[in-house]
Amino acid sequence: MVEPWLAGDPDALYMAAPFKAALALSRLIPRGRVLELCCGVGGLTRGLAAGHPVLAVDRDPSRLVQTAANLGGAGIEARVDLICCDLTRPSLRPGGAWAACVLDPDWSPPGQPPRAWASSLEKMRPPAGTLARWARGFSPRLALRLPPETDLAPLAGLGPVQAWPMLKHGREAFCFALVGDWPESEAVEL
Repeated sequence: MVEPWLAGDPDALYMAAPFKAALALSRLIPRGRVLELCCGVGGLTRGLAAGHPVLAVDRDPSRLVQTAANLGGAGIEARVDLICCDLTRPSLRPGGAWAACVLDPDWSPPGQPPRAWASSLEKMRPPAGTLARWARGFSPRLALRLPPETDLAPLAGLGPVQAWPMLKHGREAFCFALVGDWPESEAVEL
């Protein structure tokens, strides 16, 4: 079923995280505030806000307008603060008491359509490995939403890393790379 808030944008539909995956991730995060980087149209934001106050950040002001509308439609806008920030030159400074930092970079390299997945973390927008190293200053727990079969080895220097698969019809649709102290979790069928 197509969620009504995504019906007008086929690329947003393709890239937006399913609500069920966001809820599952939210249940793994301990109590406290969540920092979400690259929130896009708010696919993850809605599920994260079901259990946590969220600061959602994206570089595109039009996406933030869409996120605000999506949150308003779900009645959870009061649990989320939105900030426009270019994460290739972030003005946010690490620190604070964040229960987790969730990253959902664009999987496609610059100049490519959304369905052309990057061959490495550094070819995503913004470069996911670089973004994760910077985000580690906000929280000991990172969760990166990544395409299936992404090489997670570049994240190993940030702490323990585990792939948490999200399945569609028994096949991996994407995974969360969980960095830091996370519980072991079974794959989720979306």
